[in-house]
Amino acid sequence: MSMDLGWVLRPRYEGDGSIISKLPNNANVDEERKRRARASILAVLNMLMGSGSKQARSLPISDLKELIIAVSDAPIPNLVHGAYPDYVKQSITVLETYASIVSEAHVYVHCYGISECKSFTAFKNMSVKVHDNLKDLFDEVIKEVEDMIAKYK
Repeated sequence: MSMDLGWVLRPRYEGDGSIISKLPNNANVDEERKRRARASILAVLNMLMGSGSKQARSLPISDLKELIIAVSDAPIPNLVHGAYPDYVKQSITVLETYASIVSEAHVYVHCYGISECKSFTAFKNMSVKVHDNLKDLFDEVIKEVEDMIAKYK
């Protein structure tokens, strides 16, 4: 999946951003943007770990083995689908190529349950980090997104 969280509460096309004036707390738009981005990221965790109908239907037979998340302050290409046996290597190669061409893009790759990620090192505008648990991974992803929202007002 792909999420453009930098566009939360920002007009994408022409317009005066009138959605902002209708917010209950429109005095601090940056905080509202951070809350909504955080909620979006946590929704992914809920989806992966089970909630609603997934919890009743597939959670007993599902077990999250691997997860790769890429965060960037610029739009990035989609990662390679996990159905391919070399999806990690291909995804990181695509991101390395992208980061080397688009000099303003900073890419942060987070891996969970993927020992192969340990063999990748930082590359120009890209870093790869391996996490032992989902809490640390999601905490760091949320912090990066919130920092990017604060940086690019």
